[in-house]
Amino acid sequence: MPIKSLYRRGYFVTRRLLGARLSEQLKYMKAHHRWPRTSPPVTFTEKILARKLAPPDPRYQIVSDKVAVRPWVAQRIGEAHLVPALAVYGYDELDRLELAPGQVLKCANRSGGVYFSDEEPDRKALITKLRQHLDFNFGDWTGETWYADVPRRVLVEQALRDEHGRV
Repeated sequence: MPIKSLYRRGYFVTRRLLGARLSEQLKYMKAHHRWPRTSPPVTFTEKILARKLAPPDPRYQIVSDKVAVRPWVAQRIGEAHLVPALAVYGYDELDRLELAPGQVLKCANRSGGVYFSDEEPDRKALITKLRQHLDFNFGDWTGETWYADVPRRVLVEQALRDEHGRV
């Protein structure tokens, strides 16, 4: 069993035994070598931790969802600031995924899980990877519970490239 998998299992077991609050505080202490200040938080990382430990705000789910945040952004600063969306596929619609060069595929329910269509020539392998990312409970892993309520879907956007074709 790979080390990453063992670490992941250990993290979930620790979280269940100690509870989310203490588990997140210990994780912070391990990374920053000091106990976090959460009332009031001072640093950026303490503010992120305080957000994780507070009762979830319904807005967190919207701004965490790569699809649902698009109208929110358009309303506040204008659609000109959005990367053109080409399609959205639900989990069960991925078999109908149409790939073309110059696309970026993003799992809406997590951070990461981003693929460039040019870099993954095997369509079936790409769909398998996307489904694995969509199946992973990102909210449990990060302590950001609002991710659990984000619908499992894939956003396809136009890749942003310069005049030389570089990302």
